Amino acid sequence: MFREGISFYDTKEAFYHGFLMGLLNGLEDYYAYSNRESGTGRYDICLKCMDVAKPAVIIELKWHQVM
Repeated sequence: MFREGISFYDTKEAFYHGFLMGLLNGLEDYYAYSNRESGTGRYDICLKCMDVAKPAVIIELKWHQVM
């Protein structure tokens, strides 16, 4: 999907954030949360499993502009 759907000019973190949220919302066993407050900051994406015995996944996105 990345090779087919993303342009070289899509360089902002918000674009990738939205793209990943679209993909991750399709997961059957996990809920995807975006930009929620946690501790003293905010995470970009958190995946929490409906089964509390399984781990949660926290994703922090960064982008780097190549000159």
